[in-house]
Amino acid sequence: MPKRDDLSKYADTVRSGRRSRTRGWTYRWLGYLLLLGVIPTALMQLTMRDSVRGSEYLGFVFVGAAATMLLLGFLLVLRSNQLKAVSVTQAVSGAGGRPVMYLRSFTTDRLNILRNVGRALNGSELETDEQVLADAVSPIGPLIAIGRPGERFAGLGASRMYVGDDWKQRVLAVIKDAQLVVISIGDSQGLWWEVKNVVQAIPPRRVLIWVAPKFGIRSFMTTTRTNAREAAYRTFAERFKGATVEAGGAGGIELPDQVDDNRFIWFGDGWRPTLLGVKRHPLALWRESPKTWKRSLRECLHPVIMYLQSAQLPPDEPTDRKIRTETPLSLRRVLYILVGVAILAMAGINSFVLPMMETERRLLDEKFESADGVGPEYTFTLQREAKITLAVAVQAGSMLDVYLMSAEDKKTYDEAKRVLVGTFHYRRALSRMSTSSFTDSAILPAGTWWLIVRPPRIPSSGAVGEPSRGSLSVSTRD
Repeated sequence: MPKRDDLSKYADTVRSGRRSRTRGWTYRWLGYLLLLGVIPTALMQLTMRDSVRGSEYLGFVFVGAAATMLLLGFLLVLRSNQLKAVSVTQAVSGAGGRPVMYLRSFTTDRLNILRNVGRALNGSELETDEQVLADAVSPIGPLIAIGRPGERFAGLGASRMYVGDDWKQRVLAVIKDAQLVVISIGDSQGLWWEVKNVVQAIPPRRVLIWVAPKFGIRSFMTTTRTNAREAAYRTFAERFKGATVEAGGAGGIELPDQVDDNRFIWFGDGWRPTLLGVKRHPLALWRESPKTWKRSLRECLHPVIMYLQSAQLPPDEPTDRKIRTETPLSLRRVLYILVGVAILAMAGINSFVLPMMETERRLLDEKFESADGVGPEYTFTLQREAKITLAVAVQAGSMLDVYLMSAEDKKTYDEAKRVLVGTFHYRRALSRMSTSSFTDSAILPAGTWWLIVRPPRIPSSGAVGEPSRGSLSVSTRD
């Protein structure tokens, strides 16, 4: 285990990268509760069939709520991992050995998070590429990195060390002490300063370049990403050669022209580059699953781990080490896809398929005539809560009052009509005052309902309107 004096080079000198294990666990459990809440949300939509039938868009409301809970749950779990991150001092002292230094442009951190969101949405584990890299190099030592200045939360993967204006001296001290230095392709002034000092300070066998992985479903967009990756790599290779020339090399260190499916570039004697990578399965729907991604990185690093642990190269070391991966269509991913399809299917079935399969049943279909302030009264019974559609058509130039009321409100109406004064209640959702024709729908509870049609009463004189004729219908779907 490193001595206490040796750990001073890993201590933070500025306050940044908020850490709190208590808040981290709180966020994690809140995230898990939101993720689990998707299940009862889906069940509610399935059981509230009548409510869904009452609105054409209610099914999408449930789907939107489920998607929002999934996103918030994922973000809370992600934030909990950042809050639970350990400092470099804790990581190095706990591992009991020399660390692995990770050098990258700070823009890589943002791409790391975005790639993690993409993996979560397509059903992969909630781990960033940097977390997978930290797991792959763990047999060598803990992965550490300089934290981005001013960031509120530590990044995921490497333990962060937050330093001030003396960052160059601190980085150089850690580079010389590290068992391995991993450089991620990028482009920034700080990264190129670090590359120059790495070439000058440590032997080539302790230097590894990590090439950004391919990811996503095979498509035009994947091809675009692959071309962008190769273009970024070629730019990095040119800048890398220039930086090593400035570091004292006669002609600079030349990297391979292309990386294809390779993961790392490892250097041998005389800074001779060696590609370490995988062969993609020809039947794979996705580039890689989390399981094969982790395994391939660990296997790619096998010669590096063997060399650093025993100071000897494996006897069968190939020039270009490649490992064939399994088909990455994992059972977990298939399960996630099926759950997502089931949620969307429930919304579609309840909102569109079931209404199309239902048959219309007429509860009333009448022609009427009203005169002298008196109109017909009709009744119908609902055995259960149902959505009904009321359609009223009146001859041109005539107006009507249409009242829909329950059996109990009908008693109040009869009393008010008998004494010629008083008030009564009616179902405002489907009732109309002084209307000619209309069609409307509403959900009514089970029971006996009354539909009353009469000419409108003129408020100023108390007289009633002209006689009118028309038709009405009340229908529902079973």
